[in-house]
Amino acid sequence: MRAYLYGVFDCLNATWSAHLKKAGFAFRKPVLKVTNKGPRRWCGVDFRKQTSYYCDEKRTILVVLNKDLLADPTDLYLFALLADRYGQHVQNLVGIYRAYEDHDYRNKKEEREQARRYELQSLCFSTAFLKSTWRSLDRSARDWRILLSYMKEWQDATVGTAANITHWAKRGFAKGDPGACNTWAAPSGRVA
Repeated sequence: MRAYLYGVFDCLNATWSAHLKKAGFAFRKPVLKVTNKGPRRWCGVDFRKQTSYYCDEKRTILVVLNKDLLADPTDLYLFALLADRYGQHVQNLVGIYRAYEDHDYRNKKEEREQARRYELQSLCFSTAFLKSTWRSLDRSARDWRILLSYMKEWQDATVGTAANITHWAKRGFAKGDPGACNTWAAPSGRVA
């Protein structure tokens, strides 16, 4: 699994480096740390219930290969999980994260909505990347449907509803272009 994750990571670096340079952004690859046991706290976060996290300050992705993640080494879940965290790195590189963090919120409701816009955008980035590699992965439409069912389980107050997770995942995958992932211009209902 480590070798698999580092292989996906290399592909993410090559793909996003080319895309960002073409768009006029400086590229700097993140650090990937893969471990079997996560720390109690990492990057200011209680990590006991986490399996992965992107630390913007350290520009580091941490993935903990616990028994749940290792249960099915042939599925696309780890691929999508790493691509999603890498999407957060892209948001950091292009200034989206900074704008999100610097924005003043009128209330908690607006703050949660902006958090969902951020999370759903990185999810969409991950499926746009997945689409760019789909043929080389030799996967079926059934594999895509299974991955979508896993992604729906990510739903919560900071990520969004299963319906909106599905919407943004499908949008990124259908277009294969991060330009299709502008959650910041979407109506509130599409990021609920």
